[in-house]
Amino acid sequence: MRHFAHYTLILCTLLIAYAPAAPLVPAHAAAPAFDPTSEPMTNITGTLTYDGLERHYRLHLPPTPDANSIDSASDPIPLVVALHDEASSGLTLALLTDLNSAADAAGYAIVYPDAHGYNWGEDTSLPEDEQIDDVGFITALIDTLAAEHNIDPDRVYLTGYRNGGLMAYRLACETPELFASVAVVGPLLWGYQLESCPAESTAPVNLLIVHGTADPMYWDETRTFTTLFSNKTYTLIGLDDTLAFWLERNTCDPDSLRSVNGVMNTRAYTCAEDTRLALYRVLDGRQIWTRTGDYTLNPFGIDATEMVMAWFAGDATWAQEQPSFTDQARTYTVFVPSSYDPAEPMPVTMVLHGRFGSGGGTAQWTDMNRIAEENGFIAVYPNGLVNPDAQIWYDTGWNYYRGTPYDSGEGADDVEFLANVLDDLALDLNIDPARVYVVGISNGGFMVHHLACVDPARYAAFADVMGSGYPGMETQCDHDVPVSVLMIHGTADDNITWRGNTTQANGQQFYVTYPIEGTISYWGTKAGCDLENFNVEEVEPTGESPNSTVTILSFDCPDDVEIILYGVIGGGHQWPGVAEDSDDAVENLINMDINAGEEIWDFFSRHAR
Repeated sequence: MRHFAHYTLILCTLLIAYAPAAPLVPAHAAAPAFDPTSEPMTNITGTLTYDGLERHYRLHLPPTPDANSIDSASDPIPLVVALHDEASSGLTLALLTDLNSAADAAGYAIVYPDAHGYNWGEDTSLPEDEQIDDVGFITALIDTLAAEHNIDPDRVYLTGYRNGGLMAYRLACETPELFASVAVVGPLLWGYQLESCPAESTAPVNLLIVHGTADPMYWDETRTFTTLFSNKTYTLIGLDDTLAFWLERNTCDPDSLRSVNGVMNTRAYTCAEDTRLALYRVLDGRQIWTRTGDYTLNPFGIDATEMVMAWFAGDATWAQEQPSFTDQARTYTVFVPSSYDPAEPMPVTMVLHGRFGSGGGTAQWTDMNRIAEENGFIAVYPNGLVNPDAQIWYDTGWNYYRGTPYDSGEGADDVEFLANVLDDLALDLNIDPARVYVVGISNGGFMVHHLACVDPARYAAFADVMGSGYPGMETQCDHDVPVSVLMIHGTADDNITWRGNTTQANGQQFYVTYPIEGTISYWGTKAGCDLENFNVEEVEPTGESPNSTVTILSFDCPDDVEIILYGVIGGGHQWPGVAEDSDDAVENLINMDINAGEEIWDFFSRHAR
C-alpha cells in the first residue's frame, strides 16, 4: 500500500481542495467509389437521399458482366439486403460475416445499408419526431438498385443481425411482399412491434429465426422489465409467443411442427401458400453471428452465413448439426470506419462498459463511433457477463478482482476474453498490434487498471473514466513494464468518490475503491515519473457547464510514457462532453468543456507499443 500513500502535498492541495470534505482513511491491504467506365465492378459505395437525410450503403455485386448491366436480355440477379447490429455499420457486417464470398458463390448481389445514427428505426414506441423512416428508406433503396442494376424483383432477400434483426421483423410485418425470404439472427420480438404490426398482412413471408438458448435478454417466456435510468417499461416477447405470432400471421399449422433433416435443435412448420417458418436454436448460444474457422471464442461448429444463404436459396438442408459446445458464449460489438483499407493495419480502441451497461449502449452515449470514423480506428465494445449476485438480467460487469487475495475464484477470466476478442478480430481485420488501446468506464475503468497490471504489454496505452484502483491490485502489478495511463474523474462523483469508497470490517475502515490521487500517483511511481515535477493546465470553460471546470495534471515521466489526470472539478459520475442538451449537462453534472472520447484518442494516438 506504500505506493498509494505516496502522493505529494502539492497534488493534494491542487486537486483535493476541490473535492467534498471527507476524513482521510488509511488504506489497507473504404471501399472505392463506383466508376461506370470500369466493368465489371463488384464493390460500390453509394448515397441515397431519403426523407431529407443522406443515407449510405455498400453494394457488392457478383463478379459477372450481368451485375452492372440492366440489359433485359441478361439474367437478373437476386439481391440480399443485410442490416447490421446497433452501433455498427454495413462495412463491419460484411467484413465479419464474409457474406460477400457466400453471395459470390450463389451469384447474388448484396447491399449493406447504414443506419442513420446508432440504431435502426425499428422502435415504434419512440415519439414520432424521433423516429427514422427506415421502412421507407429500405424500400426506396431496393427500387433504386433495381433501376440501376439487373435485380430480380422476385428474389430480394432480407437478413438482420441483432438490432438489424429487429428492423427485419418490422419490414417483414409492414412490407412482406418485398421479400422472397427473411432471416433474423439473434433477437426475438418486442411488445411495441406486435402493437404496431398491421393487423392484416399483405403477404405471407418465409422466415428463419436463429436464436441462442443462453441469450440473457430474450427468454423462452414473455416478460416485462423497467429500465434502470429512464424508468421506462418494455415487454420482451418470449420465444414461444414470437413463434405463435408468426404462426398466426403466416397461417401455419401448429400441428405440423417437425425438425429439419433430423437436426434436433430446429423447428419447422407448414404454412399457407407454401410459406416456410423455421427456428434454429443455437445450443448455449447468445446473440452471435456464428462462424467456423480458427476463432477462439464461440466455437459452436456452425456457420450462420452458410445457413442464411442456404435458407434464401430454398435449400431444404439448410440446418446444420451443432457439435457439443461446453465453453462460455461471449459477445461484443464492432465498428469499422469507412476509411478502413485491408492492405493497411488499423489501430483498435477497446471500450469497456460500466456496471449495468452493454457494449452497444456504451457506444451510443460515449459517441466513440464518431471519433473512430473521424480518426480512423476500429472501435470494439465487448460485453461483460451478468454478475454472480445479480438481481436483474442486465446487471453486467467485469471480473477485475481475479487473482487478488479477495478473488472468490468463481468469476470469468475477462483478461483472456478481451485478448481473445482481439485475436479473433485479427482473423478478419488488419489490426495494428502496436496500436491497441483500452478505455474503461466506471466498472470497466477498474478493469482497465487490472489489465494494466496483468497484461501490460498487449495495450499501447490505458484510459479510465469514472473508475479507480481497487484493493489487491498492487499484488497483481509485479511487472516492471512502464504503462501510459490517463484518468478522467469528477470530484463530485458520488458513486466512485474522489477520496475513495470505504467500508467497515472488524472495527476498521477499509478501502473498497482507492482514492483518485493515490491511484494516479501509483502509476506515476511505477513508470518512474518524478511526482514532484508536474504540469498543471486549466481548461478554458465553454460556458455550457457552469457548475464544473477541468484541471489537467501531467507528471514529468521518462520518454514515451505519460501519466495524466483530468480532474473535473464539480463533475459527477459522467462521461464528459456528451449530453442530449444543455439542461441535461447541468442537471447531471456533465462537464462540456472537454469531450472525453476526443481527449482519450488524442492521448492514445501519441503511443505505440
